[in-house]
Amino acid sequence: MISCYHVIMIKRIALITIVSGLLTACGEGTHIDADLYSYALKFQQEAAKHGKPVSITSLDIVLADQGEDGVCIRGGGSNAVRINKKKFSQWSEDVRTGVIFHELGHCLLDREHTEVERASFGGPTSLMHPFVIGVNNYLQENWDFYMGELFGSN
Repeated sequence: MISCYHVIMIKRIALITIVSGLLTACGEGTHIDADLYSYALKFQQEAAKHGKPVSITSLDIVLADQGEDGVCIRGGGSNAVRINKKKFSQWSEDVRTGVIFHELGHCLLDREHTEVERASFGGPTSLMHPFVIGVNNYLQENWDFYMGELFGSN
């Protein structure tokens, strides 16, 4: 025999299960690793500042065991950015920012790789060139230049 207590508990569990399911569906199942969240948020803020609002909650941004420094996976109704977990822990702040902004440029701005050209300061003319930026402090020292180019306001 089921007591009133058990009926109430079963109803509560059912309600919690339904609400949890709805919340997951509303969030589209996206996930941003805690170590990457500040970079993604900074990207979103820079995009808004340059008149290109984006939502970082529209894709997964995760650390992963992989060969590439970073990769944007597009298609199937959802996008994802994967950053090499081992390399991430070894990179400088500039390299981390450069790689993450590059991959978010692919996934959120639909940017492709650019031709490798040199700016007057010696660095590449775009964060979207196919090689890692940041190793020579180009990004930090030329932040406004790179953000203007990335978001199309230069």
